[in-house]
Amino acid sequence: MAHDYSRGEMDISEQKHTFESFISISVFSAAVIGLVVLFLSMTFGTGLGWLTSFIITAIVGGVIGVLLKQGTAYWLTVAILGVITVIAGFIIVGFFGS
Repeated sequence: MAHDYSRGEMDISEQKHTFESFISISVFSAAVIGLVVLFLSMTFGTGLGWLTSFIITAIVGGVIGVLLKQGTAYWLTVAILGVITVIAGFIIVGFFGS
């Protein structure tokens, strides 16, 4: 049985695909979480207004997306988070003022 083993002849395409998918999801998640933390840190930690923080975060998110060659899912997630942020920002400003 052991003598039938031949190093380097096993088909590893499924394992390779699984690993590449895991790394891709990890990079995607880290980028989105990093953008959320950046936005919240600038808004509440530095005292910048929410709109200024949003614009800076959008620019950083765009650069990250291009540099890390993110796909449609990343851009769609960032766009949806941006729309939610803008709507929430204007609602909060409307109710509570600046």
